[in-house]
Amino acid sequence: MALKYLEVAQDIAKKINTGAYTNKLPSEGQLMQLYGVSRNTIRNALNALFNQGMLKRIQGSGYFVNEALYHNHDIINMANKYGLRDLEKDAPIQSKTLFLEIIPADAKLAAHLKIKPQSEVYHLKRLRLRQDELICLEESFYRRDLVPYLTTDICNGSIFHFIKEQFNIVGHVTDTYLSLHYTTPAENELTNIPVNQAAIKVEEVHSQKNEQPFDYSISYYYLPDVTFYARTVNHLNN
Repeated sequence: MALKYLEVAQDIAKKINTGAYTNKLPSEGQLMQLYGVSRNTIRNALNALFNQGMLKRIQGSGYFVNEALYHNHDIINMANKYGLRDLEKDAPIQSKTLFLEIIPADAKLAAHLKIKPQSEVYHLKRLRLRQDELICLEESFYRRDLVPYLTTDICNGSIFHFIKEQFNIVGHVTDTYLSLHYTTPAENELTNIPVNQAAIKVEEVHSQKNEQPFDYSISYYYLPDVTFYARTVNHLNN
């Protein structure tokens, strides 16, 4: 069961994503009354949203919805971990599973997932599209000791939603690495993107609250104008 402040934070995030809140949020007192919770609960919820880059706070004025520096619609917020849901304002993101198989983890993959070599993992490749426009090619590896069951139909939807509901696995910490990548002949066969075209490679290790990884993924983004946004708060120089 989610902590109360997380329930409040998730509801406020939903209101932001649906446009119910577009500028300044209600005051702490108004939010306390709206949700029937304590001031500490509201402050914890607001802090969670602030740390994920969804809010900015102005001393003496309150909390405001954080507007991106760039106003193009192809923005992925690396902090809130909604991933491609940030691109759903015009049309929903669709997934097309290319293949799903069970393989033994090699030494490199085992190190990423903190498992023993040869341990079984689900290996998935799928395309992510918006109105038939290719956004990215995604390759993922899920630990079978934590995620014992996946199907193509599940992978055509939200995998994170499924594993949360079925296995109580929630991503809490993500290590993310971005690098420049040039498409390969193998990618060309899957995507029809020309070979040697520049793309953004995003590697991520998703872990639970106990720092136990459950997924390692590599995504190649082909959108020509995609922007990745992250907010950093320096707690060492308060």
